[in-house]
Amino acid sequence: MIEIVQAGPDQGVSSVLDLVNFRTGGNLLLRTPRVGFFTTPSFLAEWNTNNSNQARVTANQTLIVALGHAINPQNATLPPSTAAVDLDHAPQGTACYACHQSLDPMRQFFRQTYSYYFHPQTDDDETSLTGSFGFRGVSVSGKNIFDLANQLASHPDFATAWVQKLCTWANSARCDETDGEFQRVATMFANSLYDWKTLEVTLFSSPLVTYLQPVFAVVYGVLLLSEPFRWPELAGMVLILGGVALGSGAVRFARREPVAAPSP
Repeated sequence: MIEIVQAGPDQGVSSVLDLVNFRTGGNLLLRTPRVGFFTTPSFLAEWNTNNSNQARVTANQTLIVALGHAINPQNATLPPSTAAVDLDHAPQGTACYACHQSLDPMRQFFRQTYSYYFHPQTDDDETSLTGSFGFRGVSVSGKNIFDLANQLASHPDFATAWVQKLCTWANSARCDETDGEFQRVATMFANSLYDWKTLEVTLFSSPLVTYLQPVFAVVYGVLLLSEPFRWPELAGMVLILGGVALGSGAVRFARREPVAAPSP
């Protein structure tokens, strides 16, 4: 496993061509701090920011991906510190403040670490003001972007959010998070320390997955794209639906009762 390490002032950075280092599990020295999906160049390019937004969109999209929920008055929780709240943008006592009391201290993790172009932050006013986490009942102090990663990973919604993503992909529809089987899969994922292979094996061997994705694909193709519907598609759908019915227990064959041997 490769460990990402922030390079010191007197250190160089790792070359993307140093394959030996990657294959042997060496350190990846980077000038810009990276931790988790929400600090990758692709994520930051998609959810970029500017002087007006000031990383609020970046922070909100991080919550949506990591925890499956966005900032709103119901999800906002008062963090340990509100020093980073922009009171000019959201004065205390206004409707906007209900969200910004949670969002602004959280976006400060990004502002403390990155410039508007997501290069290392050099503004002393920003680097000296730490972020603070408050979301859906969890309120935790933090010092840097690495603390934000830990706060997301330890949040009660983390396992549920990632199970929901995979379950939705498998079924082409959202899964019921109150279902006991869904909660069992989420618990196993969390207990495995978020091992993705454990999640895949547990979910795809679970009754939550109906394996109906190919059926929906055929139906959508016929209805929306005017694709032909022939006997191979019909046979495949019957086979899939029959397998789902048998696997889920919706259809059961009658079992023959054993016949007692006649008395001698």
